[in-house]
Amino acid sequence: MLKSEIKHFIDTRIFYAFLAVFIALSAFFFFANAALTQYIFNTLPLILVFLIPILTANSLKLQSDERSSALRVVLAKFLAVMVVYVIALATTIAYPIIMYAPFRTLFWGSLAPIYVGFLFYGAAMSAIGILISTVAKNSAVAAMVSFGVMFILNFVDMLGLWSGNMTFARVVNFISFSNRIFDVNLISMLYFTLIATLFTLLTIHKLNRRR
Repeated sequence: MLKSEIKHFIDTRIFYAFLAVFIALSAFFFFANAALTQYIFNTLPLILVFLIPILTANSLKLQSDERSSALRVVLAKFLAVMVVYVIALATTIAYPIIMYAPFRTLFWGSLAPIYVGFLFYGAAMSAIGILISTVAKNSAVAAMVSFGVMFILNFVDMLGLWSGNMTFARVVNFISFSNRIFDVNLISMLYFTLIATLFTLLTIHKLNRRR
């Protein structure tokens, strides 16, 4: 089932559109930024917030001939999305490796953990998008709603800065996805895993009710 889902992505325009737009945007902002860290910390999360909703908008459409369990269907869809996401994310490593030999040391020394954070982050974002795609009436609505939800989850910490309330700021900083990408520790990984698991279970529940 996973192979069929990946093949479905490769056979559709969404796969090529996602990769083309992602590579174009990530390459443009990489070469436009003087500092590699500025590109990684400021630009890449914003690109993903815009593009992951496009990737997941059509990710889960129940077919009448799908007789497998809801668990297998949802996991196959989720893993197919993650395969495409990992391929896209891997391209961002190629730019600095090709251009700057010292980056190899920098990557393994300090940026590798951040890319681990991006993997967990992508899993959580994908699970959210897949759930929304099962609820929304069409792919355009799913993409717009997913973008709104993901944007809020990524940049909710700004509300803490604006509020001036330290307690509220701590809460939203804990919730913020973008903060946790770069604070790669056990709590952050468990947090993203919990989000991905919760939304996957909700998707399975929704799919079972639809049947």
